[in-house]
Amino acid sequence: MKITAILLTGRTKIFEIEPGEKVLKLKLLASEWLAVHHHSLKVGYYNMDSNRTFESYGITADTKIPVILTNRSVPLHDLEDALESDL
Repeated sequence: MKITAILLTGRTKIFEIEPGEKVLKLKLLASEWLAVHHHSLKVGYYNMDSNRTFESYGITADTKIPVILTNRSVPLHDLEDALESDL
């Protein structure tokens, strides 16, 4: 099925995801698209649990889902730099 991720800015991206896959997959795909760590994303009109499947939320067909960057958003390159400096 096609999941259209929508940002508050109006930007959208379509991802191909199966109903039996976990919400975490959308978070990981969206984090690559936005170049932020997946922990900084909220998915859905309420924060969907990463370990639940789309099917468990009743999502089994093409749909639009909001993706929200939280105030913990860290660009991936900054996170990698911080981890390297801790070594």
